[in-house]
Amino acid sequence: MAVTFFVADSLAECINNYELVQFDEDIHSIIWNDKANLPEIAKILYSLDPFDVKCFMASEVEDLKIVCSELQLVYRDNEQMINFFISLMKLCNIACQQKKHIIAVGD
Repeated sequence: MAVTFFVADSLAECINNYELVQFDEDIHSIIWNDKANLPEIAKILYSLDPFDVKCFMASEVEDLKIVCSELQLVYRDNEQMINFFISLMKLCNIACQQKKHIIAVGD
């Protein structure tokens, strides 16, 4: 199970979009297991349904960036987690520059 984040304005636009970040089951599991010790804003990541679609509007993209920043500090000793948060933050920056959404698609 995984969730893929895309920069897009619609689900149809995700099909041929190569600007993406994978939120794999291992990373989700770590965040889910640590949820009691994480900032409340981290809920936007650990509550993602791996079988559904979620569109993060512009204001929520900013929240994703904040989550990535905060969780990089929490998981500073875990290279896999750091790489995920850096990649997702870069994707968020692209979405902001292009004035698009982040669409999370479960598999």
